[in-house]
Amino acid sequence: SVSDYFDQVIKMGEKYDVSKVFVATDDDSVVQYIRAVYRNWDVIHLNLDRSNFHSNWFIEFRMKASLEANDTNLIDLQLVADSTVLDLMLLSESDYFVGGFSSHFSRLVLELSVANKGYVAPYVSLDLSYGMPGKTPPYATKQ
Repeated sequence: SVSDYFDQVIKMGEKYDVSKVFVATDDDSVVQYIRAVYRNWDVIHLNLDRSNFHSNWFIEFRMKASLEANDTNLIDLQLVADSTVLDLMLLSESDYFVGGFSSHFSRLVLELSVANKGYVAPYVSLDLSYGMPGKTPPYATKQ
């Protein structure tokens, strides 16, 4: 839930004296909720219309179907690409990261962050530890 993530954000804020958070989500109601409940935080979010991202299909399947059918009405492929790259870049530049490593996206954020900074910024995963089962890179040990 949003509160589970934000509990970790608050802990990071207290530990590292920060009060700014970049929220990468396709659901604008999450951003509205965070701004309403956690008023002391400066919330940064890409204000893009991602309403066509909502579906019962994984976005990867919708993108493939759109390409195969040559139908741009299924999903805006340019918006998917642009918003993904922007979220990745902004998250990887963050001073800390809260996410879930069951997501390849979140693991890529950590990888890009380490590559850009040359060190591991503080991070928390709400579900899995980093890496594949039994294989944890030395720089990705628990912070």
